[in-house]
This record gives sequence, C-alpha cells and structure tokens, in this order.
Amino acid sequence: MAATTMERGYHNTSSSSYFLPNNAIEQDRLDAQADAIVAMIGGAPFLAYIRHVTNAFRAADIGCGTGVATI
Repeated sequence: MAATTMERGYHNTSSSSYFLPNNAIEQDRLDAQADAIVAMIGGAPFLAYIRHVTNAFRAADIGCGTGVATI
C-alpha cells in the first residue's frame, strides 16, 4: 500500500528502505539525475572497460534509479 502526502505517493510500510516518493514525479527526477550523471562521466552509462569482455552473462544494476541508463 502507498500513502499519499500533498499528491506525492510514498511507501507506507516500515520495511521499505526507500523513503522518497514513489510516483511519476519521482521517476522523472531519477531519470533526469541518471542523464546528468551519464553526461558528467562522458556520455556512457558505465565506466567499466568492456571492449574485450566476451563471456559476460550477467550484470548488476546497483543504484541506477529507474534503470533508464541500462536500457
């Protein structure tokens, strides 16, 4: 369930570690933040040197907001 405060949706469970809003406004903010970070690091959504990696089957998406940078 979600609680609403001033038209912003929030988790209303004490077990959630995400304390910021979880609605479309917050999703847009996270996407803009991801765009800014990508621009700051040179235009690529990662810093790893992966040119010669041929056997990678999994990747960890850690702290990437909505995941827009991984799409």
